[in-house]
Amino acid sequence: MEGVTSKKRLDSWKEIASYLARDERTALRWARERGMPVHRVPGPGRGAVFAYADEIAGWLNQQPTDVHGASRSEVRQPATRAGKPWRFVLPVSAVLLVGLIVVWAVRIPGGGQPGPVEKLKFSRTKVQALDGASQQVWEYSIPGSIKLTSEADLEYMENLARIVDLDGDGSLEVLVTSRLEAEGQTGSLSRSVLHCFTSKGELRWKYDPELTLSFAGRSFEGPWDINDVLAVSDGKGHAIWLAVAHHTWWPSFVVKLDAAGKAEVRFVNSGTLKVLNLLRTSDASYMLVGGFNNEWEGGILAVLPVDKAAGSSPQKPGSPYRCDACPSGQPIRYFVFPRSEVNRSEINAINPVEQILITQRKVEVNTGEGPSNVRAFYTFSLNPEMRFVSAAFSDASYWRLHKQLEEEGKIKHTPEQCPERDGPLGVRVWEPVSGWREVRLPGQP
Repeated sequence: MEGVTSKKRLDSWKEIASYLARDERTALRWARERGMPVHRVPGPGRGAVFAYADEIAGWLNQQPTDVHGASRSEVRQPATRAGKPWRFVLPVSAVLLVGLIVVWAVRIPGGGQPGPVEKLKFSRTKVQALDGASQQVWEYSIPGSIKLTSEADLEYMENLARIVDLDGDGSLEVLVTSRLEAEGQTGSLSRSVLHCFTSKGELRWKYDPELTLSFAGRSFEGPWDINDVLAVSDGKGHAIWLAVAHHTWWPSFVVKLDAAGKAEVRFVNSGTLKVLNLLRTSDASYMLVGGFNNEWEGGILAVLPVDKAAGSSPQKPGSPYRCDACPSGQPIRYFVFPRSEVNRSEINAINPVEQILITQRKVEVNTGEGPSNVRAFYTFSLNPEMRFVSAAFSDASYWRLHKQLEEEGKIKHTPEQCPERDGPLGVRVWEPVSGWREVRLPGQP
């Protein structure tokens, strides 16, 4: 009976060899389900699969054996061509030996060479690059402490991570934006830093915003916070555009980085900038930038050329918000969206542009008018002129908050009586030749 059992188990080794030729993952799972003594070389990365000769012998003869291998304190060597354990297995057929050689040599998912980087994991001291199976590809210790005091900090870094071929050489780069705390000041934001890594985890370059902007003689040195990262194809590789804002005050700027990390400030805004998107038309491409303007007290959308600098936001003559010594050039267009009645009822509320959506037919710009689900939606035509098409509030959520504010005495009329019942009234637009003008939808007063 013992000989029959051993023969069946020998056939199992033949079968696992057959599986290995087709599917390594299936082979390992199949072997472990049958209690076969299969191990993986310990340590980081992917380890080879092997078996100990004495365990094989015990398994073939139905003898109890520790299929989980030695403890960490015990050092054992895989079976070799020398020594008694190997001689114990020698009577086994040649097919078994071939199967064992294949098992020793194979590298399996989770234990073989990792795949390309697909996601990132952050801790207070380092960033880990993971493949699609969540296996570590590489890790890098960021100098300084990463700010991870809330779920929002983690979402910030995850949302701004980019994996893209910058120089068009067929190898992907990994862009990591980290918020770093000031030394010895846990919980306080020092600055944002963009790190560029090769696919193997080597640091290529980093961009640490160290810029001083001046407005009517008042200087702002930072710290600076990166709010959005956009990779834009340049035909060969990609350029990186950033929306960067002062952590405490209102100055912001747009900067373009080439594949080597060389930075060029393209636009300065007197108010926080939050989002970027690229508008491609049949004639040209335009950078769309959303945020807020402190002097005009409204959410803004700036339309910028992608091939040259675009100066600064248009401000009043002699204004304290007027930029000194800013880049040359001008924006192509600059829209200002009015604060809604709900937004105006709250002290210190602002309505920045928080999202820019581009479809095959339109450009939709969303401003935040209150809590996250209370928004105003502005629609523009998909062309360089960006003709104003429609405007509306976020329906039930907006009017529910309107009713609440009415009950609190902050708004003096019902939703049905509201002058903005049919949507936001008036959008201001600036153009280099004509200056400021106001546009309204047909039928609006």
